[in-house]
Amino acid sequence: MNKPRLGMIMVLVVSLVIGVLAGLVFLSLFKSQVSPATLSEFTKATSPVTFIGTGIGFGLVIAAWTMLVAWLAPRFRGKGSDKLA
Repeated sequence: MNKPRLGMIMVLVVSLVIGVLAGLVFLSLFKSQVSPATLSEFTKATSPVTFIGTGIGFGLVIAAWTMLVAWLAPRFRGKGSDKLA
């Protein structure tokens, strides 16, 4: 597997892990702040799916943003800038 493809896969996996962890953090905040008496059975059943699904979407946005920045970064370098690598 070539390096750019491996890098994109790593960015996607790490971003999805960050998104799922963010979803789990917000789910725990939701459960700690909302009393169980005010929640319906539907809300209790669907809130984990909603928060983790939103976290996955957040991870995809992070991955897309990262790949866009990596793709655009060489276009904004100056003509006379020093090459570090």
